[in-house]
Amino acid sequence: MNKLSERSLKILSTVNTDLQKVVNRAIEISEVDFGVIQGNRTQQQQDELYAQGRIKPGQKVTWTRNSRHIQHHCVE
Repeated sequence: MNKLSERSLKILSTVNTDLQKVVNRAIEISEVDFGVIQGNRTQQQQDELYAQGRIKPGQKVTWTRNSRHIQHHCVE
């Protein structure tokens, strides 16, 4: 059985509890091991991602500055 690392658990703890339940169940039943690499973002982090491919070099990775990953959107 796969298990989330301490790092993944720490990141996962920043998101909505319903999403935590989904990810925890997924790791229990998944045949493929995986980890959580990002949880909530600050508005500044989202702005940086939005700038990528627009006013900063790189490939576009997001289409909005108003992501559901931003901390103020996640409610328990």
